[in-house]
Amino acid sequence: MSKKPLLPKEFDAALVTASWKRTVYANPDLPQGAVDRDAYVVCVLEHLMRALTIRDVFASPSLRWADPRSHLLAGAQWEAIAEDVLASLSLTDPVQKHLNDKVLALDAAWKQMAARLEEAGEDALVSVVTPAGGGRARLSVEKLGALGESESLAWLRAACQAMLPRVDLPELLLEVHAWTGYVDAYVHLADISTRMNDLPRSPVALLISEACNVGLAPVIKAGCRRRWTGCGSSSRSRPSTPGPRPSTTATNAVSPGSTQSMIK
Repeated sequence: MSKKPLLPKEFDAALVTASWKRTVYANPDLPQGAVDRDAYVVCVLEHLMRALTIRDVFASPSLRWADPRSHLLAGAQWEAIAEDVLASLSLTDPVQKHLNDKVLALDAAWKQMAARLEEAGEDALVSVVTPAGGGRARLSVEKLGALGESESLAWLRAACQAMLPRVDLPELLLEVHAWTGYVDAYVHLADISTRMNDLPRSPVALLISEACNVGLAPVIKAGCRRRWTGCGSSSRSRPSTPGPRPSTTATNAVSPGSTQSMIK
């Protein structure tokens, strides 16, 4: 950016909106009547970006900001495919009739909106704002307030909450095992079968204890032998003991790293 100020004849004051006037004109380091060049440039760039966004201005050459009408077919190219294109879009009526129908629909929509705004009066949250100096009118929509919670919604939330079962994490893992059999993917060091009853409890207990970093004591259930869990830990949780099984896609034995991935 240049530090040289702009003189009144070098800029368009109409581009300096109210939000920019203080920044552009009120620089105490500039002589009387001059404006801040840097602030004016940023102000113009902001107007340009807004105009590009709403398609009041087009840039060329450009793909994103170019005039889309410049890419339309015309002349002989359009005449060659016009019949097929219009038929595929169900636009078989004459052009003028089609445009008249659209004009009537738009006019009816504007009249309906104006009538509803007049009916709402001061309570309307939508208004049509026209700039004081003229220009394009725009719709102004106020922020909607939050609706209060209805009794039916509160009842529905409470009913759904009451229908959700309360389960412990170990029970959930055992239930998933009943669906998928994922615990069977963890094999013995010697790749042999075991005669223990309820063996899935041991890998599940190890998963919980290692993933939650709580140790074995909190996951031991009364009536279950602690040595079962210890046996499962010593024979199935060493990182150097992969136990491939042809019948499953999970081929690694339980390890501190693999328990984290299983819980996740």
